[in-house]
Amino acid sequence: MKLNDIEKYFEDNANSYEIGNLIGIKNDLNDLLFEQMIIAKEQIISRNNINFSIHIERTIDLNNAYAKKLNDNIYEINIGEKFTSYFFYFLSKKSEDLLEILVNDEDFENKFKYVTSNDIRDIIYSISVLLFFYHELAHILNNHLEFIKDKNLSKKEFYLEFTDDEKSLDDNIIEIWQALESEADSFAVKQSFLHFMEHKKEKFLIFQKFRKLCDSDFLTLKFYGYAISLTFLFLEIRSNGYHSRNGKHPQPFLRLSRSSTDINQKNMFTIIKTLESCYITSVNKFGFIKDYLSNDAYTEVPKLIHATDKLTKLGLKRFI
Repeated sequence: MKLNDIEKYFEDNANSYEIGNLIGIKNDLNDLLFEQMIIAKEQIISRNNINFSIHIERTIDLNNAYAKKLNDNIYEINIGEKFTSYFFYFLSKKSEDLLEILVNDEDFENKFKYVTSNDIRDIIYSISVLLFFYHELAHILNNHLEFIKDKNLSKKEFYLEFTDDEKSLDDNIIEIWQALESEADSFAVKQSFLHFMEHKKEKFLIFQKFRKLCDSDFLTLKFYGYAISLTFLFLEIRSNGYHSRNGKHPQPFLRLSRSSTDINQKNMFTIIKTLESCYITSVNKFGFIKDYLSNDAYTEVPKLIHATDKLTKLGLKRFI
């Protein structure tokens, strides 16, 4: 499935029952997710001298999510309508395949035998929209927006300060951007994972249902690995493969592995191995280009962690 395929389907079937039904279900989930974002916002404002607004689908044609500074200590997070709609449709087409993977995974011992593909779609969408929100929030809380502006990233001398290696200007630019995006990923994955692990609200019964199915830390991590693998693969499709080469974001598996290691730094390599299994299974099942998979995540992930640490030495002053 390519981005053009998704766009064409929406254009050709804009008024169809299927699209209308999917949008209705998605909007109901968005209402519940927005409540969780507001709770997170209130907690953050109480601890930090910043404020921000949250908009889900305010911008109809936006196939993206972003954070923006409006005034001193005032920001906004915007998650576009096209972005969420395309993602929800993508999940509706891939959730049956993921359910088959889960049913056949011996580690889950038939726990997913009575789960529906719609359940899979809804839980992955919920986890992922929270992840998108926390990713953009991380750009605010880690002061990335000011860092990019203040350092004027078009200056060659700044880029060349970032690494001790002999690299081209473009390589240094990419390394800085990937460090910033990797830091945002790490915060986002950890926070969305905590939502999945700890959520007790009755309105989020689907979270509770999956927590009962994933009744150990290992199974929780493995299911989360499948879910986020699918999310990062969608992001790669949305970018038409740009991230997999020389973009601002690391390759999908590196994004998944680097960000998830912050859940438990002591077991970093065990986590990478578990996620690698989930990711390879997903790539093979969904027919995505295997080139997206990094051949050496065990060395590349520590490099991303080191690159993130270097941001502090370059003057990044985080709010958190």
